[in-house]
Amino acid sequence: MARKTIRDKRQKEQNGPKKKAGSFSERWRRFKLTLVHNRTNLRSLALVFAFSCIAVFTASGFTHAHHVQQVRAMTVSAVNKTLTFSKTGNTARLEPQFRHGDLTVIPIKFDSNSSFATSASKYKVFFKESISKYKIPTIKTSFVVFGSTGYAAIMVYGDLPKAPLQILIRDDMPISTVDFNDNSGDVDNSNGTGKVDFDGRSQKVNFDATAFRINPKGNNVKTDKSISRTMSMSQLYSVIAGKERIAKAKKHLIRLNYAQSQNLKAEHQYYSQLEQINKALGRPADDTQDDSDSDSANANTTLENNRQNILSNIETCQSNTEQYTDAVQSAKADLQQTKILEKSMDGYATASSRYGVFE
Repeated sequence: MARKTIRDKRQKEQNGPKKKAGSFSERWRRFKLTLVHNRTNLRSLALVFAFSCIAVFTASGFTHAHHVQQVRAMTVSAVNKTLTFSKTGNTARLEPQFRHGDLTVIPIKFDSNSSFATSASKYKVFFKESISKYKIPTIKTSFVVFGSTGYAAIMVYGDLPKAPLQILIRDDMPISTVDFNDNSGDVDNSNGTGKVDFDGRSQKVNFDATAFRINPKGNNVKTDKSISRTMSMSQLYSVIAGKERIAKAKKHLIRLNYAQSQNLKAEHQYYSQLEQINKALGRPADDTQDDSDSDSANANTTLENNRQNILSNIETCQSNTEQYTDAVQSAKADLQQTKILEKSMDGYATASSRYGVFE
């Protein structure tokens, strides 16, 4: 008993006097614990708040982007867009559209490296509204292919609303490859699937097609009074490509003629300079003899060097004259051929009325 009392006394001396619950040190200890606990809670709240802000900003960003896309789709039409067919990989470009009255013309330019069908009967066009409240009215459609020029057009007859319109073009031309083990030469290779972006998502299809959206009455759709239901193929081709191609050919010819005239002007100036130097050297005024390889010495080497430079420039101008003459003749022939091609489209282009409207 005595030993236990002594041990308890020593332990009490080591631990010091027992702190009362209401003492200052005990209150301070509890206050610090409270601070640590609250600090942890504050950090947790801060993290939750930060993640909430990120989520809200991200959602608002997507909402804003979607709103911008909707506004754009309701006001402008897609132009200069690259179109890729789902199975063949053939590419085309969506050109600026035209409209007048209830007629909308949608030009397309196939890539020169694409093996596209040159007959309109091989294509079928499908339509679908992008916004359900803007229903597609009763329409008629023609798909026109201007032979092997690479130009085509969709002609839509109907009072289409100012709203995004989905269009799908299907190419029904058989996809074939050469089989060297088959005497017939071609084997159908149209099986398999490809992908086409339509109705807001990428879809697998077992046919060759491409899709895009336009706004028939978008702010960037040009009004052209020259287009009408009764226009000829030549007139349609002129609106889509003919006028522009002829204008480019004319500009090219004008540039060549100007360059040719400048070259002739420079050549005349060099001849005038040559006459003056020839007189200074005691040569005949029209002397064009090149003495650069001659062994005869001349006292005035500076004039001789200038003379040789002028002769070299004259030779260059004469060579350019031959090239410009050939280029001008070629440009004139191209311009004439472009005009003939435009006039011959009535018997060269093909049209098809194969189309459908998705509900």
